[in-house]
Amino acid sequence: MTQLLNKFVEKLNTIYRHGMRGAYVLEPGGRQYAKIVHSIASSTSVWGFVVLKTSAANPHLRVGDLLLASSWKSPSVKNPRGNIIDGTDTHEWTGPVYMSTTGKFNHVPGRTNRGILVS
Repeated sequence: MTQLLNKFVEKLNTIYRHGMRGAYVLEPGGRQYAKIVHSIASSTSVWGFVVLKTSAANPHLRVGDLLLASSWKSPSVKNPRGNIIDGTDTHEWTGPVYMSTTGKFNHVPGRTNRGILVS
């Protein structure tokens, strides 16, 4: 899973490099979720989280699910934003895409990237 996450972060850096200073980095240390942060100069923010292993507390989550950040330390586990393993992830440079009130992703053609297959 570590190799897959590193490839995903590398592809984020490739896709969203459009003149921005800064980079996406996989922050080590999570046991259940991997945290991806975005750093520009001295400013760092959480881009999103990826599920590393399933838990009984959140049976609807699968390994590889992409999650919004609820805070610096924890993800929002209510609705996964796709999966990086099967290529259903949907995101922008700011993070995983928000869902509309209909339960579908707010996909903006030409601006939103869908499904980075990292196999």
